[in-house]
Parts: sequence; structure tokens; C-alpha cells
Amino acid sequence: MMGDGAEQQPMRQIGGNAAFVKNLRNRIDNYFKIVLRNVRDIVPKSVGYFLVQKSQDVLMNDLWMRIN
Repeated sequence: MMGDGAEQQPMRQIGGNAAFVKNLRNRIDNYFKIVLRNVRDIVPKSVGYFLVQKSQDVLMNDLWMRIN
């Protein structure tokens, strides 16, 4: 009888570890999906911001040149 209980304990622990690893892997995958989505959102916004900023600088320089 004691042998049966001792043998089942490592099997439960291995099953628990597998569930823990699966849960951890799922959380990490979800985290990377969120990061990827954020990067996909930020990159076009940043490019647009720098394009508008450059256009404003060029327009401002042109205005100053015409005023002077």
C-alpha cells in the first residue's frame, strides 16, 4: 500500500508541473501578442508624427524666408 501512494505523488507533481508550464506559456504568448499589437499601433502613429513635424518645420522656414 505504501508503495502505491509513494508512486502516485511524483505523477501528480509531474502533472501539476505540466499544467503550470502550460499556463505560464499561455500567459507569455498572450503577453507577446499584446506587445506586438501595441507596436503595430505605435509605429504608424510615430511615422505620421515625424512626417507632420518635418512638414511643419519646412513650412515654418519657408514662411520666415518670405517674411524676411
